[in-house]
Amino acid sequence: MAPLCQASNIQLLAYGTLCGGLLSTAYINKGEPRNFQLSTVSQRKYKQMMDAWGRMVFISNPP
Repeated sequence: MAPLCQASNIQLLAYGTLCGGLLSTAYINKGEPRNFQLSTVSQRKYKQMMDAWGRMVFISNPP
């Protein structure tokens, strides 16, 4: 999809790749959030998928 968008001068925002923010710096050093701590449907959906795929690994100290 990226090559087509580049050729068509369409910009992409890959929000889903950050799993609704679960893979952002917001969770560094905070441990794995529980479902009731997630404020959006998107976060709960991505957390549910991560739980199905395997335990979430949260970065404690990024490089």
